[in-house]
Amino acid sequence: MDGGRLIFIISLIALVLGLGLLYSGYFESRPGKKKEKSPSPEEKFFEEVLRVDLSDQGLDLLPAELEKLSSLAELDVSGNNLVGPLPGQILRLKSLVKLKAGKNKLSLLPPEIGQLRNLEEVDLSENNLSFLPEEAGSLTKLKSISLAENLFEIFPGPLSVLPNLEVIDLSGNRLNKLPSDLTGMLNLKKLDLRGNKFNDEERERIRMNLPKTKVIFNL
Repeated sequence: MDGGRLIFIISLIALVLGLGLLYSGYFESRPGKKKEKSPSPEEKFFEEVLRVDLSDQGLDLLPAELEKLSSLAELDVSGNNLVGPLPGQILRLKSLVKLKAGKNKLSLLPPEIGQLRNLEEVDLSENNLSFLPEEAGSLTKLKSISLAENLFEIFPGPLSVLPNLEVIDLSGNRLNKLPSDLTGMLNLKKLDLRGNKFNDEERERIRMNLPKTKVIFNL
């Protein structure tokens, strides 16, 4: 399904809502709420969508209308053909809590990722990422992130300053060491480092410095 067809689908849904019909498919909306001024059917649709699942659709572009979903909390665009930077439509979804964008061909996270400060769970596995921008350190609500099966040779520094981060999956990358100072990661519960290039000495150092963390190396 290409981007043009998705735009048509979203516009059609808005029209259906204007006729007072019910729709259930890709979208899940919040329960009705009272407003002083009634919005138009289109405005109401964009405001009330909480979840969008566009996974495994063969997309190389996302519909422009996506960025109008001001209350969107969960977005799944995994298993598509998204190439290059994370699409700008996603970077404008300030209410986003959960993002799944694995199994694409993404190679860059723009600095604007730091504006998505409600993010708690991120899956960017199986892409072509090799670093995180410094602005990712602003994602202070983040609890879980998967960067498995990417191209990281150096540990992504912003992850070491996120106070609520509990789970990091960096399996299947090209790491051979972690930062010398791991004190910012003492609340981490699970760190998956399988499929990297750590020697025995570095493995022992990591375990010693993260005594409360379940650190997983090669089986």
